[in-house]
Amino acid sequence: IYERRVREYSVGDKWVHRRHEVADILIKNHPKYFSSSDKKNLCLSKSYEFAAREYRRIELRKQAAMLANKAIDLGNDNPNLYSIIHESQMSFWRYKLRRFRTKIVG
Repeated sequence: IYERRVREYSVGDKWVHRRHEVADILIKNHPKYFSSSDKKNLCLSKSYEFAAREYRRIELRKQAAMLANKAIDLGNDNPNLYSIIHESQMSFWRYKLRRFRTKIVG
Protein backbone atom coordinates (compact mmCIF):
# COMPACT_ATOMS: atom_id res chain seq x y z
CA ILE A 1 0.00 0.00 0.00
CA TYR A 2 1.31 3.40 -0.96
CA GLU A 3 1.70 5.85 1.87
CA ARG A 4 2.29 9.49 1.12
CA ARG A 5 5.55 10.77 2.54
CA VAL A 6 5.50 14.19 4.09
CA ARG A 7 8.96 15.64 4.32
CA GLU A 8 9.80 19.06 5.66
CA TYR A 9 11.44 21.53 3.31
CA SER A 10 10.37 19.61 0.18
CA VAL A 11 8.76 21.34 -2.78
CA GLY A 12 5.30 19.97 -1.94
CA ASP A 13 5.67 21.17 1.64
CA LYS A 14 5.84 24.78 0.46
CA TRP A 15 2.99 25.00 -2.06
CA VAL A 16 0.14 22.99 -0.52
CA HIS A 17 -1.72 26.14 0.52
CA ARG A 18 -1.37 27.51 -3.04
CA ARG A 19 -2.58 24.37 -4.76
CA HIS A 20 -5.54 26.18 -6.34
CA GLU A 21 -3.13 28.56 -8.09
CA VAL A 22 -1.20 25.58 -9.48
CA ALA A 23 -4.49 24.09 -10.72
CA ASP A 24 -5.28 27.33 -12.58
CA ILE A 25 -1.90 27.19 -14.31
CA LEU A 26 -2.45 23.53 -15.16
CA ILE A 27 -5.85 24.28 -16.70
CA LYS A 28 -4.44 27.14 -18.76
CA ASN A 29 -1.55 25.01 -20.04
CA HIS A 30 -3.76 22.03 -21.00
CA PRO A 31 -6.96 23.47 -22.52
CA LYS A 32 -7.65 20.37 -24.61
CA TYR A 33 -7.78 18.05 -21.58
CA PHE A 34 -9.82 20.49 -19.48
CA SER A 35 -12.25 21.40 -22.27
CA SER A 36 -14.91 19.44 -20.38
CA SER A 37 -16.31 21.58 -17.57
CA ASP A 38 -16.64 18.46 -15.38
CA LYS A 39 -12.89 17.83 -15.42
CA LYS A 40 -12.14 21.49 -14.85
CA ASN A 41 -14.60 21.78 -11.94
CA LEU A 42 -13.36 18.57 -10.34
CA CYS A 43 -9.73 19.71 -10.53
CA LEU A 44 -10.50 23.17 -9.14
CA SER A 45 -12.84 21.96 -6.40
CA LYS A 46 -10.31 19.41 -5.12
CA SER A 47 -7.52 21.96 -5.20
CA TYR A 48 -9.67 24.48 -3.30
CA GLU A 49 -10.51 21.73 -0.80
CA PHE A 50 -6.86 20.80 -0.20
CA ALA A 51 -5.86 24.45 0.15
CA ALA A 52 -8.75 25.10 2.56
CA ARG A 53 -7.73 22.13 4.68
CA GLU A 54 -4.14 23.37 4.78
CA TYR A 55 -5.24 26.88 5.82
CA ARG A 56 -7.39 25.26 8.50
CA ARG A 57 -4.38 23.31 9.75
CA ILE A 58 -2.33 26.49 10.14
CA GLU A 59 -5.37 28.20 11.76
CA LEU A 60 -6.10 30.83 9.11
CA ARG A 61 -9.80 30.20 9.23
CA LYS A 62 -11.05 33.16 7.16
CA GLN A 63 -8.94 32.18 4.15
CA ALA A 64 -9.92 28.54 4.70
CA ALA A 65 -13.62 29.45 4.69
CA MET A 66 -13.25 31.49 1.50
CA LEU A 67 -11.62 28.54 -0.29
CA ALA A 68 -14.15 26.08 1.16
CA ASN A 69 -17.00 28.19 -0.21
CA LYS A 70 -15.39 28.16 -3.65
CA ALA A 71 -15.02 24.37 -3.51
CA ILE A 72 -18.67 23.94 -2.51
CA ASP A 73 -19.76 26.25 -5.33
CA LEU A 74 -17.92 23.97 -7.77
CA GLY A 75 -19.82 20.92 -6.51
CA ASN A 76 -17.56 19.45 -3.82
CA ASP A 77 -19.69 18.03 -0.98
CA ASN A 78 -16.96 17.01 1.45
CA PRO A 79 -18.22 17.33 5.07
CA ASN A 80 -14.86 18.85 6.10
CA LEU A 81 -15.66 21.91 4.02
CA TYR A 82 -18.84 22.54 5.98
CA SER A 83 -16.99 22.23 9.28
CA ILE A 84 -14.38 24.71 8.03
CA ILE A 85 -17.14 27.20 7.28
CA HIS A 86 -18.73 26.49 10.67
CA GLU A 87 -15.40 27.15 12.42
CA SER A 88 -14.97 30.46 10.62
CA GLN A 89 -18.27 31.68 12.08
CA MET A 90 -17.37 30.75 15.66
CA SER A 91 -16.27 33.26 18.24
CA PHE A 92 -12.54 33.42 18.91
CA TRP A 93 -12.64 31.64 22.28
CA ARG A 94 -15.07 28.96 21.10
CA TYR A 95 -12.79 28.28 18.13
CA LYS A 96 -9.67 28.09 20.34
CA LEU A 97 -11.44 25.74 22.74
CA ARG A 98 -12.46 23.47 19.86
CA ARG A 99 -8.91 23.42 18.45
CA PHE A 100 -7.48 22.71 21.89
CA ARG A 101 -9.88 19.81 22.38
CA THR A 102 -9.04 18.28 18.98
CA LYS A 103 -5.31 18.52 19.68
CA ILE A 104 -5.72 16.72 23.00
CA VAL A 105 -8.16 14.03 21.87
CA GLY A 106 -6.43 13.36 18.61
